[in-house]
Amino acid sequence: MNLEEFYKQTTLPNLTDKINAKAPIPKKIGPYQIETLLSKGGMSLLYLGLHPETKKPLVIKVLSPHFVKNQEMINQFLKEAKIIQISDHPNIIKLFGQGAWEEGLYIAMEFIQGVSLKQFILQHSLSTKRSLEILIQVAYALLHLHTHGIIHRDLKPENILITEEGGVKVIDFGISQLAQEESAPLKFSKGGLIGTPSYMSPEQKNDPVHVSYASDIYSLGIISYELLIGKLSFGKINLSLLPASLQKIIQKSIAPNAKDRYEDIVEFIQALSLEIKELGSSTSGDQKEFILSLLDVQKNLRLECLKTSPNLDISLSKSKSGLDYNLYYDAIRLSSGHSLILLAETSTANLEAITHIAILKGMIQGILHPHFFEEKSSFNLLTFITSLNELLYNIQPKIELALCALLIDERADTYCYLSCGFDSLIHFIKEQGAAKVIQSDNPLLGAQPSISPYETFDRWSDLDTLVLHNFNSKTISSSKMPQIVEKIEEEINENLDISNSSRSEYLIRSLDASLDQNTHVLISIEKLQ
Repeated sequence: MNLEEFYKQTTLPNLTDKINAKAPIPKKIGPYQIETLLSKGGMSLLYLGLHPETKKPLVIKVLSPHFVKNQEMINQFLKEAKIIQISDHPNIIKLFGQGAWEEGLYIAMEFIQGVSLKQFILQHSLSTKRSLEILIQVAYALLHLHTHGIIHRDLKPENILITEEGGVKVIDFGISQLAQEESAPLKFSKGGLIGTPSYMSPEQKNDPVHVSYASDIYSLGIISYELLIGKLSFGKINLSLLPASLQKIIQKSIAPNAKDRYEDIVEFIQALSLEIKELGSSTSGDQKEFILSLLDVQKNLRLECLKTSPNLDISLSKSKSGLDYNLYYDAIRLSSGHSLILLAETSTANLEAITHIAILKGMIQGILHPHFFEEKSSFNLLTFITSLNELLYNIQPKIELALCALLIDERADTYCYLSCGFDSLIHFIKEQGAAKVIQSDNPLLGAQPSISPYETFDRWSDLDTLVLHNFNSKTISSSKMPQIVEKIEEEINENLDISNSSRSEYLIRSLDASLDQNTHVLISIEKLQ
């Protein structure tokens, strides 16, 4: 088979000859009212539906009638739903529901107002700066997927949508694969390919079942090339058409041997980010806009409002000084009913830290995933911390960070605290009108291959307040900590009659003058009556 014939082969997502030309339009699929048929794919039909409560439009994907009795296809369809459920990220399509209906199975996903990246490539309508912004967002989506052990396997311009707001959404996980699973060859794919020829890595063409994250990097490399030159490649690459400074990046990402490509998507992100920095003063405006775009990505990595339970009033306040690229905080409700509050700070404080925070968030969500959905799941804080430390240490280049974790059991009125690199938790006891410190001194995460951390347990009562913070020996002298604890005790006592959020703002303002230029964070948790 010659090269031209290869790129004309039928691919797995395009088995439309199996589907009737006139697909029926049901009135309802599951709880969703159906408006119209959007499109017909190789394995499925896409309908426009309405959410029963919000009346917002959704995309309802159903398994094609041709495959409803094919167990292999059913398993693949269910796997797609599982993968989208795991992949909760701003640059990835969101899952709203899944289930069975009269005609088979369905997946309900967000409806995206936008057009595919292929259209932008064909129109050659994007500047180099805008192209790089889009590629960074796609790379962050891949970073999130790979951190969760997911290989997309069919990344192409048609599966990347540009929203009306200019954001990026990666879609279509119909043939995606979980890295830890051994996928069997699909029996119905005889004569076709699992993937799309122009964007498939050499190893995927030879053995589509046994692929790695490097295959996704290859696909993104081809997409990058096409976007930058404004033309579809159809398997023909001429790197001399690219700006000289970008040729090395694309060449490495599409190296025929997977071992010669970027070791992981983080390296690709770093290379692209460095390229933006080195564009020089002639593109200073582009660089500024790119950095602003990167900061928009950062906003999606953190919650500004922390909520887990109606029984807890959680408030976040930050000092006005300094930059906070390297900060991460989250409040998570586990399926066991426990609340987990996290605060972390990487050792780097530049734009590279945004990448580190993205990696950290992906790792945390990956470890916690079973504890989001399995009701009988038993969460252990020590196991969580040791697993996270191992992942951080083994990633290349490894990431070191300080982190504190607070696990609250509302039913038992107890909490468990563990800190790696930060100073003590502050527990204000309303009945006594006094604050005490809860010690848990463990090494930084990622600094050594294994750690044996210890945690501290205690009880708390109604209207008690717990204060997490990012003070440590690098940002504040140990001699100041008693003064800070005393100040927190004083401020809470004087403001018991106001809300926790207002009290938290007063706290950070009163402390700001005595702190250095680093950005400091207070997370104040009050136990409601």
